[in-house]
Amino acid sequence: MEERTVSIVMCTYNGAKYIKEQLDSILAQTYPIHEIIIQDDISDDGTMEILQSYASDNDIIKIFKNEEKLGANANFHKALSRATGDYIAISDQDDIWESDKIAHQIEKIGDAMLCIGRSWYFTDDGSFIHNDQRIPNYKLGQFFFTGAPGHNILMKREILNLLPPDVSVRKVAMYDGTYAFIAAAHCSLIYTDKVLVRHRRHKEAETYKDFSRSLPGIGNFFYILRWCIKHYHEAKPHSDIYVEARLELLRSLNCDNEISHTAIRMMELHLKSGFWSKLRLGYLYSKNCNWLFKTEGFSLVKYIRGWLYPIMCLYSFRFKLK
Repeated sequence: MEERTVSIVMCTYNGAKYIKEQLDSILAQTYPIHEIIIQDDISDDGTMEILQSYASDNDIIKIFKNEEKLGANANFHKALSRATGDYIAISDQDDIWESDKIAHQIEKIGDAMLCIGRSWYFTDDGSFIHNDQRIPNYKLGQFFFTGAPGHNILMKREILNLLPPDVSVRKVAMYDGTYAFIAAAHCSLIYTDKVLVRHRRHKEAETYKDFSRSLPGIGNFFYILRWCIKHYHEAKPHSDIYVEARLELLRSLNCDNEISHTAIRMMELHLKSGFWSKLRLGYLYSKNCNWLFKTEGFSLVKYIRGWLYPIMCLYSFRFKLK
């Protein structure tokens, strides 16, 4: 079988402290790498000097530098468009890859659009970490209000063409969750339960967030519920913007499967006001709780959480509030 080419896409910003470890782990991959595209967002800490040194010794490394700061999301969208391989693997600047990461995902992805592996979170600066040992759910409902581990994604380059250039989701949601959303909408996302990336958590990272209050447990459940009730009117407008963007994208995909049709009905109800709309939405969430939450499967707890989800989903937007 003809070998499939893989492009690695990395975006950098002030990553000098850890980037050598990640570049070394990428260059040590057992699967041949077609190209490593690195796009820097105007670092001022010596990152570019390190990248240029590596590029001088490795002709597969292609370095680009933005003329103005874009931020992580826009930077990745732009960098991904430069890839020429059959597949694209997304890389953070401060992780460490297992040497067989790409080889394993190429073997597992099959005809799917996108493959996600397991990450092992670690820290060397005292940042909060939690390694969830449960098998995650990566069906469409999981991407309604949460993202995807972009650092562990391998996807077909053709998926880029399924994201219209002018949709609002490009600015509203992070790039990795958007492409996972597209693959899940087509029922073309697979998960492999093998640790492929050691994902460094540290407070200097541009996308660092403290998710300690999102851990499973009855105490956190009631904390989140109380927060959402208290901040409902503040958080709901942010939620609506996000849902409108996801709904626009999902309609543009024209996916002819039941899970996408159900997701459209859910999102439409999210944007409606009134008691009956909320009641119908709670019913849909509880009915489909097996593909809505972090882990798959049905339980009475998940059924109850389904009824409460139209309120509790607002917790995802706590970072938007001042």
